[in-house]
Amino acid sequence: MAAVKSLACMKGESRVVPYTYNLRKLCDYDVLVDISHCGVCHSDVHAVDNDWKMPQRRPMVPGHEIVGIVKRAGPKAIWKVGDRVGVGPNVGSCLKCGACDKGETQYCSKGVDVYHGVHPETQEKCYGGFAESIMVDSRWAYLIPPSLPSSTAAPLLCAGATVYSPIKRYSKPGDRIGIVGIGGLGHLAIQYGAAMGRKVTAISTSDDKKPFAEKLGATSFLNSKDADQMKAARGSLDMILITISASFPMGAYMSLLTFDGKVALVGLPPEKEIKVNPFQLLFKRLAVVGSALASPEEYKEMLEIAATHKIEALITELPMTEANTALQRVREGKPRFRDVLVQNLGTSKL
Repeated sequence: MAAVKSLACMKGESRVVPYTYNLRKLCDYDVLVDISHCGVCHSDVHAVDNDWKMPQRRPMVPGHEIVGIVKRAGPKAIWKVGDRVGVGPNVGSCLKCGACDKGETQYCSKGVDVYHGVHPETQEKCYGGFAESIMVDSRWAYLIPPSLPSSTAAPLLCAGATVYSPIKRYSKPGDRIGIVGIGGLGHLAIQYGAAMGRKVTAISTSDDKKPFAEKLGATSFLNSKDADQMKAARGSLDMILITISASFPMGAYMSLLTFDGKVALVGLPPEKEIKVNPFQLLFKRLAVVGSALASPEEYKEMLEIAATHKIEALITELPMTEANTALQRVREGKPRFRDVLVQNLGTSKL
């Protein structure tokens, strides 16, 4: 078996260290991808720090915004050697349940996570993108359009999918949608919303981001700390997408919705429960919904729209050997708006 250089988080640690593991066998649908870039998501930090207290299999190799070149392909793989593909957080499912039957494999209760999961055929643990390469089922790898640079395409494999799916599902062209937060998720949500024909209101706690939001495609801006602005905007939106992972005033945001409006959550706040006023729900028939990632078909759509409309994540590149620096930058809220690790493990002395 081939050995793979990687950066892994060991038991009891909150940092990654050099780690070498052996590749599992190449199964029928598999591709072996030589990784060129991997984005650093806030979820990677939560995993490394074990903030969510979820079961983990350590050593754990983080990274789920992966772009690279297919080096080997199984006999039933849908991609060939030399193809440039992306890999996100979900890398498998049962293909038999109700969610899978509808093509929504990301909601499969037996779904395989890229670095928390176990391969269903070999029963070997999965490893993520802080590595030289990754073995993955090609049905959960997505062809990167030629016009998209690998570095800026990488964050689309999580952040892009996360915002595209709810905008598509819970709104339609011409709808007025609000994007709460102009960070790693929000700056992409504004671009996708505008490209998909929605009238986008960027919602932030500071007027400083207004020019930037308008440059991304927002047609209006709302300062959520300005009581007069919030009052004037009541009932003006058909949908609100909350992209932030901090605490937020649900009631204030719900007041911005019109009849039949929807609040869609994609950020994970620190609280395990969110208070909702039932009167707000009942008398305007509002809905609070959640959304996770995207279906395989939505991934393809999301990447094609990015290529057509020149949607790009705004990034800072760091060598992959500086993964701990990148993780700390995310903890401190420094990236504007995504850090992307560039492959150098094969040329570095680890």
